[in-house]
Amino acid sequence: MKTFILLFILSLLTATHALAKRNHFCRAQEFTSCRFEYALICPNGYIDGCLTGETTKHQCVLKAEGPACEFEIAILCPENFRDGCEIGATDTHECVPVPGPSCSRNTKWNCPSGFIDACKL
Repeated sequence: MKTFILLFILSLLTATHALAKRNHFCRAQEFTSCRFEYALICPNGYIDGCLTGETTKHQCVLKAEGPACEFEIAILCPENFRDGCEIGATDTHECVPVPGPSCSRNTKWNCPSGFIDACKL
């Protein structure tokens, strides 16, 4: 019985520690297999990976069609996304998800269609 209680406490601590280390982040949500037709709506700058052959499930992937970072432009990104050029994540002006506060904090994190908060996974 002691062993069971010790294992339970250890697994609980491990799960709590793992949750504390994760941050809010808009992660592309995976839907049904590409073999099935599915009307996936992605935010601007993203496309269904099944259409480009990049994924085996319907999932929003970056189009990477924006102008090069060497050109100074301003782009409007969805909430919790930033221009990849500003944060050094892309070579082109594209809206990419940015990490937020720790999952252990009770913060509401909004993601556009096709994306889900990593804390909810």
